[in-house]
Amino acid sequence: MDQKLDKLNELEVIEYSSCAGELEYVLVENTPFNRAKLSDLGATTEDLEDVECSDESELDISVLAFRKLDAKWFEPGEGFK
Repeated sequence: MDQKLDKLNELEVIEYSSCAGELEYVLVENTPFNRAKLSDLGATTEDLEDVECSDESELDISVLAFRKLDAKWFEPGEGFK
């Protein structure tokens, strides 16, 4: 699973937020390249629709990282572990 997290961490994070030690979101641009990369990591079309932000320009990859790739935490500047 670490190899998949390494591949996920290759995506450019454009914004993230945490509050009181809890991660709220980690956003990447909603591009064909990023969608393909997430699909290669096991995300389905339904998964991608679920993590699409309301304006459709961003994807919240935190949901996929924790639910599909078994990430334990997110470290700013380093990514998911």
